[in-house]
Amino acid sequence: MYKIKSKTLFIGKNLIYLPTCQSTNDEAADLVRLGQGWEGTVVITDFQTAGRGQRGNQWLAQAGENFMLSLILRPHFLSPSQQFRLNVAISVGIYEFFKPYLGEALKIKWPNDVYVGDQKLGGVLIENSIQGGRLEASIVGMGLNINQLL
Repeated sequence: MYKIKSKTLFIGKNLIYLPTCQSTNDEAADLVRLGQGWEGTVVITDFQTAGRGQRGNQWLAQAGENFMLSLILRPHFLSPSQQFRLNVAISVGIYEFFKPYLGEALKIKWPNDVYVGDQKLGGVLIENSIQGGRLEASIVGMGLNINQLL
């Protein structure tokens, strides 16, 4: 594990790079359980041995060919009934980032996939921890197919 000091204000201030891991979401969840999952922490890897998507689907990615990360957020301002708003914000953020480069072929397939034409660019997996009637922590996993041919 490598901890990288970044000069960001919030997201990525605590950046953890793992050359290989089972799942960045699992690593981030472990940090939260250990009390070390500070808001804005990012866990990034070159390869996941047990990556996953929605409803337990497996996320397969070639080593070093894709962008895989998990972000720890503490969205206490959202009630559990509003947790889908976080998914919307993340998906729209990915869309807005890539839109200038990929144009009109870019689409969001709700609730969690981003496509270019008929090819999947990536997906989002958000796992929430609810305690005392509020969102205690959200682990936002993102996988983007950057260099891997689909």
